[in-house]
Amino acid sequence: MIIEKGFNFNLRTLTLAVHVKAICELYDKYAEKIGDARFDESIKEAKMRAEKIIEDSDADKASSTLEASDLKRDTLYKALGTLLKAYTLIPISADNEKAAPLHAIFSKYGMNATTLSYAEETGKIRSMLGDFSKPELKDSIASLYGVKETLDALSASQDEFEEASKAFTSATASERGKTSASEQKKALNLFFNDKIVRYVNFMVNLGETKFEDFAKEINVEIQKANANNAKPQSASQTITN
Repeated sequence: MIIEKGFNFNLRTLTLAVHVKAICELYDKYAEKIGDARFDESIKEAKMRAEKIIEDSDADKASSTLEASDLKRDTLYKALGTLLKAYTLIPISADNEKAAPLHAIFSKYGMNATTLSYAEETGKIRSMLGDFSKPELKDSIASLYGVKETLDALSASQDEFEEASKAFTSATASERGKTSASEQKKALNLFFNDKIVRYVNFMVNLGETKFEDFAKEINVEIQKANANNAKPQSASQTITN
C-alpha cells in the first residue's frame, strides 16, 4: 500500500502539527524493523518541527484535551461492540437472545465509526445512543452485565468530547491568519510530504515490504486529519511518486 495523498494544505497549523507528531510517535514501533538510519533522522526532524509548532500554540492544551477525549470515546465505543459481540457468542441462549437486537443496533453503525471525522463520529454515536434508549431495550441492557455501564460511560465521554471540541474551536480561532504560523505550517507540510511520504512510497514501490504497515498507519492519520478539517477536498495535495 502506498500513501495516496498528503495532508491538505489548508489544514489548521495546529491540526497538521498534532497529526504529524502522532505519525512520528507511531513510527517508534516500526523503527527497529525498518532499520533505516536516514529515515530515522527525517522522522526526528518532522517530530521536532511539529512539537515546536505545538509548543508555540495557545491551543496546545485544548488540542491535547480534544485528542484525549476522542481516544476515550473511541475506546468505549469499541469496548461496547466487543462486549455485545461476545454476548451473542457465549453458550447461554438467554443472553444470546437479549444481546441479538443490541448487537444488531451496534452493527448498523459499525466498528469503523471511530475512523471517521470528529463530526461524523459524533453524529453516529449520538444516533446509536438514541437507538439504545428505546424503552423496549431497557430490560435487556440492564440484564447483560457491563452493557448499561459501558453505554453510560460512552454517553458521558461523548458529552466530554463535545465540550472539548467547543474549547478547541475557541482556542484555535485566534491562531488563524497568523503569518508566522502559516509559514511554519507550509514548511512542515512540505518537509513531511517530501521526506516522509515520498520516501515511504519510493521504498514500497521498490518492494520494501517492511515499510507497508507504517504506510497504512500514515494513510489512516492523514485521512482523519483531512476529514476533520471540513474543507473542500479539491484543496488536498496528491502525492506523485
